[in-house]
Amino acid sequence: MFIQTQSTPNPQSLMFYPGKPVMEIGSSDFPNARTAMTSPLAKSLFAIDGVTRVFFGSDFVTVTKSEETSWDCLKPEVFAAIMDFYSSGQPLFLDSNAAASMDTAIHEVSQLSSVHYLSCIFSLVLLF
Repeated sequence: MFIQTQSTPNPQSLMFYPGKPVMEIGSSDFPNARTAMTSPLAKSLFAIDGVTRVFFGSDFVTVTKSEETSWDCLKPEVFAAIMDFYSSGQPLFLDSNAAASMDTAIHEVSQLSSVHYLSCIFSLVLLF
C-alpha cells in the first residue's frame, strides 16, 4: 500500500491518501479520542502520542497534531496505523453496542509508540 500525503492550510494538519476509499458517503470528524470509540481507525490514530484530531473524507484521512509534535516523528506511526487498519479488514465503524463496550474497556498504551515518541523528543533536544 502506498500512502500519499498532502499539506493543508493548517501546518498542524496533514492529509493522508491511502489509495482506497475511506468514507463511501459524507465525512466524519473526531475532535477528540472519546469520539473515536466508534471507529477502529480513528481510535488507533488517537493512540499515537501527539494526535489531537482525526477527520475522514471520501478518499483521505486528515490528522491534526499538537504543536509540540514533529511530523517527522508522527508520520511513520500514522502510516503504520493506516496500513494496519486496511490490512486488518475491520470496518471503518463499529456498531453502537460494540463501541459502547469498548468505551469502558481498559486498554494498554503501546510501549513502542511511547518509546518512539520519547526518542523523537530526545533527538529534537539534541539539536538545540
